[in-house]
Formats: sequence, structure tokens, C-alpha cells
Amino acid sequence: WNVDSTDAAWDEMELTATINYISAAGSYDLVLDITLVGEIVPASSYVGNSFVVFGVNDGAVYSLVSLEAIVADNFGVTVSSSATSAVACDGGDSAATALSWVAQIKNYGNTMDNFDVTFDTSNADAAGWTIDGAAGFNTGDLNPKYEHNEADGTGMYTVNLGLHVPAELAASTSHGFTMTAVSDADSAITQTQSYFGTVDQCYAMTMAVDQTAGSGDPGDVIDFAISVTNDGNAGDTFSLTMMDANADWSPTLSESSLTVASGATGQAVFSMTVPSDEGAGGSSGPAMIHATSSDGVTESSVTVSAQANQVYALTTGYYYNATTGSASVQEGMSIQMKFNVTNGGNGNDEIALSLANAPAWVTLGQATALAGPGQVLSLTIDIAGPASDARGEHTFQVIATSADGTTSSTSGDFTVTVIEKIEATDGPSTDELDEVLRSFGSKRVA
Repeated sequence: WNVDSTDAAWDEMELTATINYISAAGSYDLVLDITLVGEIVPASSYVGNSFVVFGVNDGAVYSLVSLEAIVADNFGVTVSSSATSAVACDGGDSAATALSWVAQIKNYGNTMDNFDVTFDTSNADAAGWTIDGAAGFNTGDLNPKYEHNEADGTGMYTVNLGLHVPAELAASTSHGFTMTAVSDADSAITQTQSYFGTVDQCYAMTMAVDQTAGSGDPGDVIDFAISVTNDGNAGDTFSLTMMDANADWSPTLSESSLTVASGATGQAVFSMTVPSDEGAGGSSGPAMIHATSSDGVTESSVTVSAQANQVYALTTGYYYNATTGSASVQEGMSIQMKFNVTNGGNGNDEIALSLANAPAWVTLGQATALAGPGQVLSLTIDIAGPASDARGEHTFQVIATSADGTTSSTSGDFTVTVIEKIEATDGPSTDELDEVLRSFGSKRVA
């Protein structure tokens, strides 16, 4: 009850009027505005009329004033536990989930009432979601609000409701049902509550790369195709970063982020460039490409590395600064010629050597040679001039072939001229020397 007055004697806070003087046989009219504002006061039809009682005294004489109020019937209802519950994730998918609610229909009126309860399940039914406990009923008589007791449930009706949500649904998918309670005493008194399940966004990803180890020649760019698959149930943005990449190999990442629809795959390219001076077999070391989902928690990574191929390059030429390769040999005599082989590749090379167009009496000092990168080898050609029938020029070439079997270099022309043997003219003849030796017998001849 709210009690108020416009009289100056009224103290609203103390709910007291102090009248300082009334003459003998006099009277004082105190006008009070009394309003029923609470919902606890029961209806007169339920418990009889209500009374608002005032005490009046002058310090010696006391009396009571009772004001009788007829409280009309007031009907009300509330349905608790209306909710939209989240459907949790299992990995990257929404899990099959059973949601449950304990719903209460409460009589919020000031007199006894009962309520018809109906359900609308069309939304959940259309999605194939199963509902528990959604059968219409009447609560029977429920005590008014002022008699509610949460401990024993007086004045309320409790019903258990459930909703079965299928697995692997897209984020924000939402379905459910409604429950409506209508007063039997006054059909205008009604309340509807909704019970829905809504799928959370689930975050998950799979990361892959087309190759974990690549190779290339010095100066080559080696690409690694990175794929990020969104295994979650909604579109997601993945941040991409490089970690531990060797700066000497000029690492680059084509994308800093990928926005990928659920179930789709995004692509990025990670590249490294083989340094121009990298030796054969040189490695970049491991480089990690890391992806993080927009939730800041879900992450994945791949690790790749690159290696420098062996590059073969040969140059076969004349010995050092010579501009031609020519020599002469007397019949029956032997000489050597020299040539150079330069390994212009980036690794050790086992070089096979051969001659082209050479006569049989021209041979190489060795058939193979091992050269480090950038190394110049000086090698020999053995020439044994025939005793006869070979006078004149003979031209041939030297061929050097790398260990790969395909890279080769052919020298310019080498020319050897076989000339007539020159006989000595100022010494004794062979017959004369034999005679001298016989005359000395076994003596040593100086």
C-alpha cells in the first residue's frame, strides 16, 4: 500500500501526520491518498477484504482507525527459464547436443488460478530437431503470488523440457520451440517463452604444403604452395607468418592472411631464392610458416627447407695463356703437351677426359680428374712419335665431361707435327764404336 497526503502535517517518510492543536470539541480533516501498488495483497474474493489501520494518540489517549479496502481480482502469469542455449563444438564441428531447461509457470495474480500450456514446435520440427516434454497440459490450481514458496514449489508448476541438436551444423544455426501459458480465469493474461539452441562458431584448420624440401640452381626461386583448409563451421580469417626463415635466401610470403569459407581451402606461396654463390648441397635450413585462426587460439604450421643443386660447368683450353696448342716431335721420339680444365660449377666434379680425332700414338696422361669448384687443373698429353710413316701435322681435340654425363667442353685444335729424325754427323759411326768397345773388353768407357 502507498499512503500519501498533500496536508502539511503529513511526513511521507515516517508515514505520520502531526497535528499540533485541535480546539475542544473541534475536528481536523486529514485527507489521505491510499493506493494499492504491490502484487502481494490477496484479492478480497480469496481471503476477504483488506484493512489499512492507523493509530491516533495525543500521548495519553490512543485509538485505532481501520480503513477497509475491497481488493479486486488481478490475474497474472510468468514463465521462467526462457533461454537460447549455445551448442558447443567438438573439434571443428558442432557436436550432437541435448539441451535442457527447467521451466516454471508461476501464478502472478492475487487469487487462485490455473493455466493452459501449449507448445509450438514447428520451427524445430522443420529442422528435424527432436523435443522432449513439449506436450500441452493444464497446471491445475496454483496459489497466488503472495503464497509462493520456492522451496516447495507452492504457487508454481515445473516442467522439464529438452531439445536435441544434430552434429556438424553451421555456426549460428538456430532452431527451437515456444511455450505459451494462458490464464483460465482471464484469457487475455498470457505469456510466451522461447527455447532455442544456437550453434557456436567452431574453429579448426588443416595446413599442408606441396613439398617440404625443394631445390634449385643458384639464383633460382623455389616456391612452396601453402594450403589452409577451414575445418570449422563458419568463415574464418587465418593470419600467416614466417618463422626462422634464413634471410640470405630472401624468404617471401605472398599473403599475410587468408579469408576462407567453411570447408574451403585458401592458398598462399612461400618462396626462397638460392643465393648466387651457394655451393652445391647448401641448405637454407628449416623455415616455418605459421597460421593462426581469428579466435587467436587455433593454429597450425608447416616446415620447409631448400637446397642448392650442383651446377656443372667446364672450360677446356690451352695451357694457361697460350693462344695455340702446337708442338713438333721427331720420329721415334716422345714429348708432352699440356692443357687446362677449369671447373666453373659450384661443387666438386669428377671429370672424364678423352681425345677426339687423335692418332693412336697420342694419349692422355690420365682418364679422369677431380676438381673443386673454381679450380683450374693442368693436365698432360703424351705424344710418342712413330719411327716412320707419320710425318706431317696431326690435329686433335681434348674433351672434358662432367660427372653429370652431359655437361662437356671441347678444346680448340691441338697440332703435333712429326718431323724426320736428325742423325748425328760429327761422331764415330756405330761400327767404329763397336770396334773400340771390343778393344777395351770389359773396361768401362768414359
